[in-house]
Amino acid sequence: MKKITYILVTIIAISLVSFYLIYSPRSPKGDFMFDYIVNPEDIHSPKDFSFAVFFMLVDKKENFFISPYSLHSALSIVYTGADGQTKEEMANVLGVSELELEDFKKASLELKKHLEQTTKESEVSIANALFLKNNYLFLENFKRDAEKYFEAKIDHLPETGKPINEWVTKNTNNKIKDIIDSGPIDEKTVAILLNAVHFKAPWGIVFEKSETSKRVFFGNRKANVDMMEREGNYKHLIREDLKAVSINYKSEFGSESRYSFHAFMPEKGLAEFYQNFNIETFNQLKEEMKNDEIILRVPKFKIENNFSLVGTLEIMGMQKAFDMREANFANMVGIEKEENVFISEVIHKTFVEIDEEGTEAAAVTFEPMEPESIYEPGKKPKILELNKPFLFIIEEVETGTILFIGHLVDPS
Repeated sequence: MKKITYILVTIIAISLVSFYLIYSPRSPKGDFMFDYIVNPEDIHSPKDFSFAVFFMLVDKKENFFISPYSLHSALSIVYTGADGQTKEEMANVLGVSELELEDFKKASLELKKHLEQTTKESEVSIANALFLKNNYLFLENFKRDAEKYFEAKIDHLPETGKPINEWVTKNTNNKIKDIIDSGPIDEKTVAILLNAVHFKAPWGIVFEKSETSKRVFFGNRKANVDMMEREGNYKHLIREDLKAVSINYKSEFGSESRYSFHAFMPEKGLAEFYQNFNIETFNQLKEEMKNDEIILRVPKFKIENNFSLVGTLEIMGMQKAFDMREANFANMVGIEKEENVFISEVIHKTFVEIDEEGTEAAAVTFEPMEPESIYEPGKKPKILELNKPFLFIIEEVETGTILFIGHLVDPS
């Protein structure tokens, strides 16, 4: 009888503005917000993966937030150890099927290093770790590639969860302390993979706290919320059916902003808007935005979510990796014919907080990144108030990498 062993993959996306990942029960399959079923053939790139996984997980009634980049990064490490149909399915879901494996690994490292280049006030840190059971023969090529191309820390799998929690605490600036139970780790587990993304950035021009006031947000219910306000020059779009704005995070003086916060508020609600929203629509709407003086109002908010992604990834087309008999990770671990390893769980926990100073409360030096437009005396700037459910995306502008994506339906 074939002996079955486990690979437990834990994905942790964390941001001081933002995100964490933690253990949670497997979500029910097929219970998604919209009748949006992803055909694996429609996933052609990591950017498509970002929108695909968002729509598969999104909850229509609740605030929602994920880090597609964190999920993609963690799964990418596992992908380098896959073979056969398991590898093919993972490549299709991750949107990397057209890349040679060596090119993919090099591109992953280049992107990681690029994303981590930030300003003195901002921070993007990406940490990977592999905890491997000593008595299993993890292939040297796999461990070497994890260290070289993903800069992963390789360590032995401890008997308890305490060392893993300590790694998480260190790489989340003490924001997450207990990612798993500190007691004994399930003896069937042979590996735990962690990915932590920490993002901290002040707005290019901060909102003054003295301008924040209580205003009504028309979400699932009417609620009085703290609404930030600032008059300034922003890229934005105001149509009858949609309002959109891009807010830059701070960059070095004289340089283009590296990261942006994009918000899209459809008048008829998010459900209808999502039916035709994808990477092409996202890029088109950004092109339509124009710089001009507006009065911008944005609610302060905080979102925390927990996800198990096995059911979602299976529906997206990644099925073999979770099958205890069919999974093929021959490029990861050397095993006897009567044994097999498979992924038993993929876990994601996220947190985001938006306030006057940016994605994390911090002392910020006022430094306009774009010249304020001069408008005619007596001309009142338009008001763009995010007072209804809206989609928001945090993007690295040069590469178009989507670090985070979510929607707000109730700031209270």
